[in-house]
Amino acid sequence: TSTSTSTSTSTSTRELEELTQAMHILKKHEMHRLEMVQEKQREMEKRLELEKALAHSRKLEALGTLAGGVAHELNNQLLPVMTMAELVRTSMEETDKNYRKMVLIHDSAIKAKNTVRRISQFSRISNESGSTCNIDQAWESVKDVVRSTCPTNIVLRFDAVPLHRIANISEDDFQGIVVNLFSNAVDAIGNRTGVITLRKMLFAMDGNAGAIGLSEGRYACISVTDTG
Repeated sequence: TSTSTSTSTSTSTRELEELTQAMHILKKHEMHRLEMVQEKQREMEKRLELEKALAHSRKLEALGTLAGGVAHELNNQLLPVMTMAELVRTSMEETDKNYRKMVLIHDSAIKAKNTVRRISQFSRISNESGSTCNIDQAWESVKDVVRSTCPTNIVLRFDAVPLHRIANISEDDFQGIVVNLFSNAVDAIGNRTGVITLRKMLFAMDGNAGAIGLSEGRYACISVTDTG
């Protein structure tokens, strides 16, 4: 009887150990399976973000093409307005009560033509490498583009100082970056009332500049902030 009890206890202990080991292996398999599912989920989320960014880029490209076509049509329509306003103005005496009105029409048409020209320049894709641009001039061009596309529910503010600097980037690329940031800010606000502020300023890099591959000094800084 003693031998039988000892054998039964030994068998039960071994079965318990085997069961524990099997449960441990099963748990490891389940954890590995869970990690694989989570990894696939992260990959899917990353892919969706990339697809969203690509779709946004294509949308901007399509808008640029559309803007170029619209700018061309507007330019054609402004030409007779400017020409006729100039002809009428030059045929009038300055003392004429309508003289100032014709000057206003002509000057407004000229300003509109300059705005259209900047939009047309922005819509063209630049393939030049090693291009540079005057930041202050590029900023003035992109301001017209941003103003003309800003939704009515958004207040647009500019905070800029003259930088007198040349950037190692083409004017088209510079404007594209600013407009892309502006577009993201518009999307963040959505249909709500909000404010977007575009800033152009000098930024002093300190001893931590090396961490991002820059040397100490003063750099041009462009920022776009929103209340979305």
